[in-house]
Amino acid sequence: MMRIFHTGGSILTGSDIGSALMDYSNALPSRRTNDLVDIPIIDEGGVPVRAQLTVGYGSPLVSVPASVDTPELVDPDEVDFLASHTTPQPVQRGEPMNEENLALITELGW
Repeated sequence: MMRIFHTGGSILTGSDIGSALMDYSNALPSRRTNDLVDIPIIDEGGVPVRAQLTVGYGSPLVSVPASVDTPELVDPDEVDFLASHTTPQPVQRGEPMNEENLALITELGW
């Protein structure tokens, strides 16, 4: 199991789910974006429920292994979904400054 700490507290989830979430959360800042994910967790009473988390740019997460008496929470579909969205996307950058762009900027008075 894995405990994920976020700005509002922490959640308990399966190890594979937590690892996939951390990988996905780590991939989003390179795209300068966030996402709302819905993952299975174990609530404070030991009951499996779902939780929504904002992850990505400006939403730090910390994970630690958790030793609990609860069976490992597994959700292969969720792990596959997060993994399929973790592939880094190329960062789009502007074109380098050239004489034409400089003339346009000057003409516009910027």
